[in-house]
Amino acid sequence: MMIIISDPYTKAELLQSLDKFMLPHLLLGKLTVREMLFFTMYHNLHHVNNVRRQRGHELITV
Repeated sequence: MMIIISDPYTKAELLQSLDKFMLPHLLLGKLTVREMLFFTMYHNLHHVNNVRRQRGHELITV
């Protein structure tokens, strides 16, 4: 599900709220919700690209 926020004030509030709460990570320690979201997206893309590399497909870049 993708949430599109067009109001910049609302977007700024959302980003600030993501920085208020912390989540534990076994290796990285405490991360904000925003950091955990970025880490999760990057980590999943890393695994997708590993499979694509093994199959000889073009890698996905951001």
